[in-house]
Amino acid sequence: KFLEVHGYSLIGNEALKLTIDALSFGYTGKELNDILEKNNIFCEFFDNSLIVLMISHKTEMSELEYLESVLLDIPKKEIIIKDAPPKFDAVQEMTIRDAMYSKKELVPVDKALGRIFASPTLSCPPAVSIIVCGEKITKEAIELLSYYGATEVLVVK
Repeated sequence: KFLEVHGYSLIGNEALKLTIDALSFGYTGKELNDILEKNNIFCEFFDNSLIVLMISHKTEMSELEYLESVLLDIPKKEIIIKDAPPKFDAVQEMTIRDAMYSKKELVPVDKALGRIFASPTLSCPPAVSIIVCGEKITKEAIELLSYYGATEVLVVK
């Protein structure tokens, strides 16, 4: 609650996971991640809109106090309003097995329109697949992939 009093918006209620809505503090997730890295604090995950920090039973109180002091030293800026692109209905073009065992190539996300996704995993945000192996990469998929920071995808050659 202490961070919330200082303008941070926290997401979720997992005891060992600190998820901060960066946009509501006036930064992108990458910007907050970069500030923390400069202070030797490394996020478990970040995307366009949030950062995730994992705390373990071995985390020292002094480490938490340092994290808190670094976060409190960051000046709050005007809220960034940027909604994620909408979800979409995927089109399965190949079986997962056929796509996984096909010849593949890595291409920039913005050059992947109409190609068949060939990777077994691509989760962003964590644990939520935007696209599944064997699905056709659509304009909507590219928008979501780009929003969450993916720059390249593995596709069927």
